[in-house]
Amino acid sequence: MPIRDGYAQMLLKKEAVMVQSKPVPVQLERYMQGQLRKPQANELLGLIKFFRNEEFLDKLIAGRMHCQTPETYRLSKMEGVSDRAESCVESWRPARGDSAFEVTLNNHVLPFEDIVALTIHNGEPFESWLHCWFCLRLPEDAKALESLINDIRRMKEHFGSHYALIVNKDVKPFLRMLQDVSGKTVWAKEVDYTEDVTHWDVSCKSQVYAYQREFRIGFGKCGVSETEPYVFDHPDGFAHLIHKSPELIIKNDQDGGVHLDLGAL
Repeated sequence: MPIRDGYAQMLLKKEAVMVQSKPVPVQLERYMQGQLRKPQANELLGLIKFFRNEEFLDKLIAGRMHCQTPETYRLSKMEGVSDRAESCVESWRPARGDSAFEVTLNNHVLPFEDIVALTIHNGEPFESWLHCWFCLRLPEDAKALESLINDIRRMKEHFGSHYALIVNKDVKPFLRMLQDVSGKTVWAKEVDYTEDVTHWDVSCKSQVYAYQREFRIGFGKCGVSETEPYVFDHPDGFAHLIHKSPELIIKNDQDGGVHLDLGAL
């Protein structure tokens, strides 16, 4: 049965967001962009960021933004983090242990030992410091629900079981707060996934990473070889927008069954 034809309930710190055919409770106004209506299938419910280290989660809530460079992800060997084609089509790095290859330029073969790094981009290179979140959307049917559950389990395995949640109505205020204190231009976009390498760039990645359902926030323009993170603080913190590992449940009222329990996965 499609979830949208039944009843979904999202519990957040003991407060409910309810999706049903009968009149919608007032609580919904707080979460669904201030509108008294039920969420539609595939509508964004919020953003989630997973952490292994609870201390880092607490620092985020307190206002600390820690943003990594694409090169950091290209050099990483951690599963889920490592991506040699981050923000580009392909990269070659001796520091990563990549095998030797031959480069010919104007019929002249460049000595292997003279090549420090090689990065191929689609068009003009554009790379930013990045801060990444997971998009939580309302599943439209049982297949989409199963996929969401599997993706969340994989995210917890790769990034940790502690998590931050920003409900959908608070995403824009969060972005405005970042722009207010950042000394760099801020952009935000949901990442696309494809195996067509001609589309890979800062906002499009390989289908291999599709389980991350990434919402990407970028800051300024960094150099291709940059590895120094961009770190800044908002003096007011984000405690009024970011919930720390809240109870979040989606259930069906026709049988009382729990579709998704974020904390239990």
